[in-house]
Parts: sequence; structure tokens; C-alpha cells
Amino acid sequence: MEVALIAKNKLGFVLGNCTKPTANSPLAGQWDRCDKMVISWLLNAVIKDIGQSILFSSTARDVWLQLEWRFGKVDSTELFRVQRDLCRICQNNMLVADYFTHIKKLWDDYNSLITIPQCSCGAGRASLVAAHKLILNQQVLQFLVGLNDDYKVARGSILMMKPLPDVDQEYNLILQEEKQRSLTAISQISSGSSTFNVSLQDNNNHSAYAAQQRSYNPSYSQRGASNSAFNQGVTKGNTRYRSNAPFGNQDRRQNFFCDHGKIAGHTVQRCYKLHGYPLDTSYTKERG
Repeated sequence: MEVALIAKNKLGFVLGNCTKPTANSPLAGQWDRCDKMVISWLLNAVIKDIGQSILFSSTARDVWLQLEWRFGKVDSTELFRVQRDLCRICQNNMLVADYFTHIKKLWDDYNSLITIPQCSCGAGRASLVAAHKLILNQQVLQFLVGLNDDYKVARGSILMMKPLPDVDQEYNLILQEEKQRSLTAISQISSGSSTFNVSLQDNNNHSAYAAQQRSYNPSYSQRGASNSAFNQGVTKGNTRYRSNAPFGNQDRRQNFFCDHGKIAGHTVQRCYKLHGYPLDTSYTKERG
């Protein structure tokens, strides 16, 4: 409220610096209008119940004194609450900006509840400056204490600085560290998505190639059903055929299986028992 009164150049009405002129003064009417305007601002700045208790005050100075007497005194309970919150505050799941805003509000509340003495002499002024610097250093350390362990590297770098940076510089350093972590996480997610897309594309290409092979060779699906029986061993007469060699060392002809003759080495389309033997001398000699 003081900020608004200072901006409107009306703070003197509540502090008593702007006294009321005499009744015969030509400025009496103007002063009375300004004073009533300040009273209306004060009434609008408080809740309804408090406003009703100060509604019949004669001047803005009287309203200000009543509010100061009722709410302006330092409360030890409130000071205890602020100190307790400052001791317990931690970042946890908050962002760095939210954490800094929260702890900065507690610092401002604490400073508004305590009274710092003022001194204009040389020795006393130097002592007050040193005490103020000590309070600022404590705020720097308190901000670092509440940070998560993810920022321990940046925290160690700040603690090694001589002298310690102020709170604003410290906040900017931690905020830059948070932004770098966010960029690293985004790049890792993008890399993982690219790898997944490449793997999915390879799987699709393999499926398309397998479908093309099935359409090109009709016995491809039949071989898939009979290969299990062939690998376990197929008995033909007194002879037992079995493939014991690894898949990578098998002869190329072992990849084909005839469902008619139940032997490996060719398909149904090239089965000589089904389609007849060729007119080759080697076959005719064996058959003769």
C-alpha cells in the first residue's frame, strides 16, 4: 500500500507530514478531498470486515494508525513460522525458478519482521555493512543447501568462488545448468526415437521381403510347415535323414524340401518321381 501511495504522492497524508490547513485557508477544501480519497483507497485495500471497523475514521492518518496498531506489530509467532520454513525448504520436485521464488519470498518476509539498526558514523556504518554482507552470504549458502543433488557439480563450483557471488548471480548459474540438462534430455529422447524408427523400418523391409519370397515360390509356406519334421528326422525305408549341421554351414540345397518324396534337396516343382526323370545319361544308366 505504501508503494501505491508514494506513486500517487499521497504518503504524507497517512504519515502525518501533510497536516490539515486551517479552516480559513483556501486549501482546506482541496486537502479534505485528497484525504477522503486516501481513506477510500485504504478501505478498498483491506477486507470487508476490517474496512467496517475503520469506516468512521475522520482522517487517513487515523485509519493508518489503527491499522498499524492492530497489524503492524512484530509477532513472534509469525517470525518463528518464517524461520521454520526457511530451515525446512528444499527444491524437491520444483523447478529452479519456482524454488528461488519461494525462498526469496521467505527472505523478504523475514526482513520485514526484523528491524535493522541504522548508523551514520564511520565505525558503526562499517559494522552494519559487514553484517549485511554476512546475511547475504548466508542466503547464498541457504539456497545451495536446498538444491537437489543433481546440481552438486554446479554447487561445488560456486562454493569454490572467492568471494562468493551474490544471490542473483548464483541463481543465474543454477538456471543455466538446468537449461543445459533439459537440452541434453531432449537430445537423448530424439536419438532414441530415431533408433526406434530405423529398427521399425528394417523390420518392415524384412516382412516385405519375406512376403515377396512367398509369392515368388509357392512351396515356401509348405517348407515352413515341414521343416520341423525334417529337422527332427524323417525316416524313409531303413534310412533316416537328419540335418545336424548348423544353419550357416548347410548346403544351399538343404534349404529346399519335397513334400511328395519327403526328402530334402529339391521342391515339388522339380521332383523327378512326380514329373519324370530327365533324358540324362547319368540318370538313364542308374535307372537301367
